[in-house]
Amino acid sequence: MEKGQNQFFTWILERAREGKEAELSALLKENFAQQQAGAFDADALAESGKRILELIKPEYVDEFKKAMEHFGKSM
Repeated sequence: MEKGQNQFFTWILERAREGKEAELSALLKENFAQQQAGAFDADALAESGKRILELIKPEYVDEFKKAMEHFGKSM
């Protein structure tokens, strides 16, 4: 895992709904593997974002959306 990925991993897991940490962790690791393979595009980001929104606490939704918007611009 790259440094930025590790920081995001830690940041987002702190915002996971109770009992959803393992599912969120697996999703993030899958996303990072896709990034490493060059297969993580805007569509993958959108799909992943939808799934992550279901796994994080409601009070962090807006914060997450802003982070994804920023990341999406750098793709």
